[in-house]
Amino acid sequence: MPDTFANRDAISAYAEILLPLVGREFKLPLLQSFELSAAARSEHYSDFGNTVSPKFGLTWKPADWIMVRASHSQGFRPPSLPALYRGSFIATA
Repeated sequence: MPDTFANRDAISAYAEILLPLVGREFKLPLLQSFELSAAARSEHYSDFGNTVSPKFGLTWKPADWIMVRASHSQGFRPPSLPALYRGSFIATA
């Protein structure tokens, strides 16, 4: 099998925002705080291109001693260098 030489440069940026919808001043039973979050990760790969991965989340705190979190995100994994640059070959006996 022939040797393959390859390299990859990656540049990433990440941003997140946290929006408190309900704070401690808001007095309701089982609702001490409630927050919404949104984030995005942008990546550029020199050999593959660009991708953006979003994330959304909620945080609910009904009391001082408990917090419930939920989130949804989308991930991305670029193809490996051998998968991109490996040539096809025919094995002969």
